[in-house]
Amino acid sequence: MTYAGERRSGDSLDVLLAANKRKPNFTEGESLFLISQFERNSGVLTSKVNDASTNKQKVEVWKRICSDYNNRNPIVLRTANDLKRKWKNMVRSAKRELLESSAHSESGEQSFAPRRFSLVSRRVIEILQITVAASPGEPAGINFDDCNADDSNFFEEEGAEKGKSMESKKSCM
Repeated sequence: MTYAGERRSGDSLDVLLAANKRKPNFTEGESLFLISQFERNSGVLTSKVNDASTNKQKVEVWKRICSDYNNRNPIVLRTANDLKRKWKNMVRSAKRELLESSAHSESGEQSFAPRRFSLVSRRVIEILQITVAASPGEPAGINFDDCNADDSNFFEEEGAEKGKSMESKKSCM
C-alpha cells in the first residue's frame, strides 16, 4: 500500500493492474449451465430456513457449483461469489423483463412483435415460478411460488455485498 508522497515501483504496479483485470462476460452457455446447476440444487438454495446448518449447506452447494463450473470452463475461473452474483443478476433481469412485458400489455400498447423473453430469463422464470400480480389501479408486482421463493438473505441488495471481507474474494476451491 502506498501513502501520499510515496512512489510505487513499476513491477508492483504491473502486478496490481494484472490482479484487477476484469473477467470476460458470461456467455449464454455459461449462464444456462449455471441455471441448470441452480435447478439441480434448488431444494437447498431456495430453502426459507435460516439456521446455521442450512446456511452452511448453501455455502457448500455454491462451492460445489463453482467447482463444477470451473472444471467445465477452466479458461476463466470464477469464484462462488461470482456465480452467486451472476445468479442474482439473472433473477433481477428476468423480473425486469417480466414487469416490462406486463406493463406493455396492461397499457394497451400495440407492438408489431410480442415481447419475447431471453432464453436465460425464461429459464429463471420457470425455475422460480415467478408471476406478475397486479391489483386493479395498482402497479404490477412480482410474486414467487411459496415453495420456490428464497430466503431474504439470498436476495439482499448489493449494498451488503460492498462490505465483503477478503475471504469472500477467494476462489471456491
